Amino acid sequence: QTTELSALVPIANVHARRLVLVGDHCQLPATALSLEAETRGLTLSLFQRLVSRGFPSFFLDTQFRMHPCIAEHSSMEFYGGKL
Repeated sequence: QTTELSALVPIANVHARRLVLVGDHCQLPATALSLEAETRGLTLSLFQRLVSRGFPSFFLDTQFRMHPCIAEHSSMEFYGGKL
C-alpha cells in the first residue's frame, strides 16, 4: 500500500467529487524506508487512517483465492472470525 502522502498528491490534483478507496487495512502496511518516517506515523495508508477515524467502510466477507484452512486462520487472527 502506498503512504498517505503519496496518495494525497494525485487526489488533490484531480478535484474529484467522489473518492473510492479499495484495500485492506489489516494487510500490508504502507512502505516507509525511514525510521524517522515510521516514528512520525507516516507508515499509515490513507485508507487505514480514514477507517481509524470512523469513515464508513464495507467489509467483503468471502475469500475466493485461499485454501479454507488458511482462510480460517486469517479470519480468526485478523478479522475476528468474520471472513
